[in-house]
Amino acid sequence: MARKRNYQISKRWNVGTADKVFASSHFSGDFIKLLAQRGLTSEQEALDFINPKYSDLSDPFDLPDMDKAVNAVLKALENNDKIAIYGDYDVDGVTATALLSEFFRRIGRETINYIPSRVDEGYGLNIEALTILAKQGVRLIITVDCGSTSFDVIDKANELGISVVVTDHHVLREEEGKMTIPTAVAVVNPKRMKPDCPLYELAGVSVAFYLVRALQSRMEGKYPQGQEKWLLDLVCLGTVCDIVPLIGENRILAKYGLSVLAKTRRVGIKALAQIAEVNLDFIDSYKIGFLLGPRLNAAGRIEHAYAALNLLLTEDNNEAGKLASELDELNRQRQEITEKIVVEAREMIEKEGKTQKIYLLSGKDWPAGVVGIVASRLTEEYGRPMLVMEDLGTELKGSARSVRGFNIISALSECGELLGRYGGHAFAAGFSLSKDKFVLLNDKLLQVSEDRISETDLEPEIDVDLAVTATSATKEFVEELSLLEPYGRGNNKPVFLLEKAKIVEAKLVGNPAVHLKLKVLQDSSTLSGIAFGYGEKLDIVVGNEYDLVVTFEINEWNMQKTSEFRLIDIKECVKTN
Repeated sequence: MARKRNYQISKRWNVGTADKVFASSHFSGDFIKLLAQRGLTSEQEALDFINPKYSDLSDPFDLPDMDKAVNAVLKALENNDKIAIYGDYDVDGVTATALLSEFFRRIGRETINYIPSRVDEGYGLNIEALTILAKQGVRLIITVDCGSTSFDVIDKANELGISVVVTDHHVLREEEGKMTIPTAVAVVNPKRMKPDCPLYELAGVSVAFYLVRALQSRMEGKYPQGQEKWLLDLVCLGTVCDIVPLIGENRILAKYGLSVLAKTRRVGIKALAQIAEVNLDFIDSYKIGFLLGPRLNAAGRIEHAYAALNLLLTEDNNEAGKLASELDELNRQRQEITEKIVVEAREMIEKEGKTQKIYLLSGKDWPAGVVGIVASRLTEEYGRPMLVMEDLGTELKGSARSVRGFNIISALSECGELLGRYGGHAFAAGFSLSKDKFVLLNDKLLQVSEDRISETDLEPEIDVDLAVTATSATKEFVEELSLLEPYGRGNNKPVFLLEKAKIVEAKLVGNPAVHLKLKVLQDSSTLSGIAFGYGEKLDIVVGNEYDLVVTFEINEWNMQKTSEFRLIDIKECVKTN
């Protein structure tokens, strides 16, 4: 195979080295190097990371205002007050809503569950929703994954005699360099803590889970110790899908959550896994993030998140099957809409000549529910922060995604006077603004990006853990890598460098044939692999040597397991005379 095309390597490779290798009888040599490169410098440290203990979870009362939150909930239970759970429409918010709803159901109390419409209401608490809940007689609102910046709405709730307990994990508002919080009964948010605290990076669903653990300790056996572990399937779903760092506290929650997911009691999750062709016996973070999560998210993006919430809470098999099918169809629609917008957005960027350090893009038929995915795709492709918005006539609603070294929520905060509502994290944010302020926002962010984003920041890069050989990439080694699961931010799937690998076979595969099946020779060993999407991007020249950046997988075929690589990036070796 050999139509030759020119291609450019656009990514810088940061290849790690292992300086403090330790002795171990438990692990292979290359795996020890990988552990050492990731900062695990003793066998005991490695074993503790691989097998974290559930008992090592922090005391839930370490979270700010947790004692106040527990007292407010216990008071509402004692007074038989109506309780509402107010969530968010993404997987983190929906799983958190389901988690608290199930907890209250298990102790004999039904809650009113409210999730706002992404299109009609947007993120967070709003006055209209508060009015609805007040008319239903609600006396306590517990927010999950939202509420930390809902100052006016919580003030109004206080006027109406409704107590609000905020459980959230989003960045708080700053005024004159100090964090400010609304006048809620309690604001349980780890972002009120120092960044080096173990709980600082919890997902919203985990904050809700810690509220359950705190209540459990004060309920004298009404919700027995150990029972809370059956909520960890929800915690795992929300934690993985919200892309929080999967180290420390989050690793414990996700690790045990995967075990609970494998034997989940939820008929909704089982139905969703079946339609997504996911075997829960072998569930991992990839299947959550790319197969289950998008289907749960699709409800809030295209229609309303109640479909996802009802799926997680239903105990009826027939309803579960119908809801899973509905989510699967909504996800298909979401994919089609996303692809259409990505093409249109690319045309806008190419028209600008790719010279800007940040892009603000909008379109009339770009649903707010999918612009976040579009922004992520474009940020990955162009290596620049992207703000993608739906044009609603007089208003713009959008999502932002950023690159390493540029805190997007900090940048938006500097433009706060131009925005309506906004919130998020360093790498991702949501916002709205009046359309007549678009040009001002664009100019302001262009200036901020010029000041804070260097050319190096815009240079796409890949962090490579280690250089290995084809000889060492055995089935046993690849299976050993799975000890590091669950993968995620802060604990990414291991990436390796294969140097001077000679291509001995390359053929187009797939329907359509847009992928390459490769076989390489290195150190007298051959290794097979797949290069997804490379069929149209470049042609590999059989007989030439290349440096390859890869991940490793186990391939199962005809009852046989073998190791294979998945190509991430490639460059031809420089020939020397």
